[in-house]
Amino acid sequence: MLRGTIRVSFILIVISQLVIKHVTSNPRNYEVVTPFMISSDINEFSLNLYKKISEAENGNLISSPFSVWVLLSLLTIGTNRITKLHLESVLNHRPSDEYYTGVQLMIKSLKLAGSAEVHLSNKIFVNNWLKIHQRFQYLGKTIYDSNAQSVDFRDSLMTCNIINHWITQNTEGAIKGIVRPDNLDRETSMMLVSVLYFEGKWVNQFAPYGTRKRLFYLEDGTTTEIPTMYSRNYFKHIIVDYLGFTIIELPYKSTKSISMFVIYPNQHQNLHAVEASLLSTNLQNLMMTVEAKDTIFYLPKFTIESEINLEIPLRKLGIHDIFENYAADFTNFSNESIHVSSIIQKVVIEVTETGTMAAALSEGQLESRMSSTKIINVNRPFLVFIYCDGVNLFNGRVVNPEYPQKNIINPF
Repeated sequence: MLRGTIRVSFILIVISQLVIKHVTSNPRNYEVVTPFMISSDINEFSLNLYKKISEAENGNLISSPFSVWVLLSLLTIGTNRITKLHLESVLNHRPSDEYYTGVQLMIKSLKLAGSAEVHLSNKIFVNNWLKIHQRFQYLGKTIYDSNAQSVDFRDSLMTCNIINHWITQNTEGAIKGIVRPDNLDRETSMMLVSVLYFEGKWVNQFAPYGTRKRLFYLEDGTTTEIPTMYSRNYFKHIIVDYLGFTIIELPYKSTKSISMFVIYPNQHQNLHAVEASLLSTNLQNLMMTVEAKDTIFYLPKFTIESEINLEIPLRKLGIHDIFENYAADFTNFSNESIHVSSIIQKVVIEVTETGTMAAALSEGQLESRMSSTKIINVNRPFLVFIYCDGVNLFNGRVVNPEYPQKNIINPF
């Protein structure tokens, strides 16, 4: 891992099983759509899904609702009737050619991030007896850059190795072995996989000599010592008093606007209350008001790995039909009707910096009496959001960064 680098990997898997239905056509509508409209729609879905995911996990958590949105958006073009309406409603879709053109341009633009690597890959692994409509294949390739590959799900071990190899290649080895042979059987008709990989260098790197153990205050009132990075530079940050939290921006070197936003509660404020307030807050508007100031900044190193069964949170958002044997309508996908048997997400995030020695501060937020320098010490549970050109790619919660942690949310 390079110094001053954050690495995030994501894998989302949809496994579908065979049922039976028919095909109908899709109407064409027209609407003026702007990139801001699309990013706002995605971010609203992202916050809503994050809330549902976080309800099942009180500890560390990392997720990528954006990639869920991309994959379900791809799935939507294969649906029809009520199934399609439910998906479009929850995803905040605007069913028009202009909207899908905007989505196509957004996905392509993610690959032009300069020195910050943003890699989004979508692929459909199809049982070799299942025939996919050419229209779906064309739209999937044109809009979502998604290719289809025929496999034999009867040979679950071989197919598992094929899919896992593709996943490992597209996450630079960060995610391995997520698909297991017992996830597949001869009735499995397809597996849709979406991979979002991100690795970037900080614009303002943390001093390599500044990392050392500092106190971190846990939610139960106890403390622990955490390897914490140090940097003094001009950072954008804002104190949102009326909502009880502070935001600080850590930009990445890129030709695009890519940043991590660290959101942590002000003193005497609860992290979960902050999470709730974010659902009624326009984060993009708040971030536009952020100003760069001379800042001494301390941030814990952390590594989090989350594996999430998304069926429960998606059902809570109102997406039901795709999981129901006799309700799912994928007639724009295939003459052989199918339903989604499971949706699995795996995300790995690592924020790290090598180095030793520096001074420690125990307060969450202090004003220097000697100058206008701001001292921000993230020494209690906090939230992280990664944005690219206004789109929320990743979000998560760090309750205890003491050691690498893996959690399974809504076990299968």
